[in-house]
Amino acid sequence: MKKSLIKILRETTLLSMLAFCLWALSAAAAESSGSISSISKDFFMGNGYMDTGASNIVAAIYLDYRLLDSIFESSLLLVTIAGVLHISKSEDSID
Repeated sequence: MKKSLIKILRETTLLSMLAFCLWALSAAAAESSGSISSISKDFFMGNGYMDTGASNIVAAIYLDYRLLDSIFESSLLLVTIAGVLHISKSEDSID
């Protein structure tokens, strides 16, 4: 009886969290307007050549702006893997 109550409570909590996330996402999507995309478009069109030296704005975004993002994502993945390996070796030595 107690386990089924815990299971129902867990499922209800997960469903309510999922519903809240979907509601928040739909509210944010409905609230956003075309002004955000025009702001970013104006920034990249105005600063793309000066920042990267590439005359093609698509190449500038992919090869310069996104390159830094990919480098930091790879570094974060490497640190995470090192942390998991360290923790797993520490737990093996305790047992």
